Amino acid sequence: MADNQQLRASPSNNKIELTAEELRKILDKSTSNYVDDEIDLAELWSAIWSRKWLVLLITFITTVSAIFISVQMTPKYEASVKLMPVSSDGGASGLMAKYGGLASLAGISLPSGGDVPVAAEAVEVLKSKRFIAEFIAEKNLKPVLFNQNWDADKQQWIDKPSIVSSIKASIFGDIDKQTGVYSYQGKEKLLPGEPSIYEAVDLFLTNILTVSEDSKSGVYSLTVKWSNPVEARDWANELVQRVDEELRQKALQEAQANIDFMNSKLTDIQLQDIRNIALKSIEENLKKITFAQVQKNYVFKVIDPAIVAEQPVSPKKTLMVAVAMVLGLMLGVFLALILNWRAGSKA
Repeated sequence: MADNQQLRASPSNNKIELTAEELRKILDKSTSNYVDDEIDLAELWSAIWSRKWLVLLITFITTVSAIFISVQMTPKYEASVKLMPVSSDGGASGLMAKYGGLASLAGISLPSGGDVPVAAEAVEVLKSKRFIAEFIAEKNLKPVLFNQNWDADKQQWIDKPSIVSSIKASIFGDIDKQTGVYSYQGKEKLLPGEPSIYEAVDLFLTNILTVSEDSKSGVYSLTVKWSNPVEARDWANELVQRVDEELRQKALQEAQANIDFMNSKLTDIQLQDIRNIALKSIEENLKKITFAQVQKNYVFKVIDPAIVAEQPVSPKKTLMVAVAMVLGLMLGVFLALILNWRAGSKA
């Protein structure tokens, strides 16, 4: 019969041989799988739709929570200064390379100078605890950095009372906490509730100040991230000025010390060649002093000073809400499917 007729090809073509009945079974199985997939998708959608209010409720809760959290978060602003290292005279290092050996034979130690680039030294100074501690102390920034612990009206620190202190305060009334016993951290005398300078420095270096270098252009960026955009701008610009002035004064002191040392040695030097080396060293240090005194920017040339930022960099409220909405929707769908599966299992 035609239904049982085999569909065969010649062996030379290497084709698979199927009977009409086998072909019909394959087509029926494929159609059955397609229908099953449609049924599964329909059941899936039905399970979600039957609990659509649960899905919507969870999505609504997560979205509103994200909006509330983003509104409560303190906005942070960034102020950045773009800096280009200033090229300084390298005469002292060249003098050491040329005459260092000869001078050492005469008992004279020439200044090496230039071993560490001034810009690299400035970056390390900016990141140093000593430099930041002095900046915080001179500007009295503790109440600003730890404003949540500072009572601006009373101009005093808010102490975190113990349970015993709280009971005493409830019985005898509130006692001025600033008259309490001082505590010490190192040599620092702290009032009750007052954070230490070490805590302030750690906060500043970890969360506020960033110094980076573009390896391709050689341009440095000093960035201050803070809740007050005006303070962020002022701190960024002032930090650059401070490190520039500190290294300028250091260079002046070192150069003058080298000149004084060479002048003291000149009377003991008999060989004319060695005297010429000493005089050359004095000349190079005088150039260094002149450069430090005349140059407006000793370490960095400010390419782009920090300005007041108009928009905060964090939190990213739109992104937070969008992510919360998607996560809430996914969670709602997941719970709807779990509940549907449990209901089916019980049935």
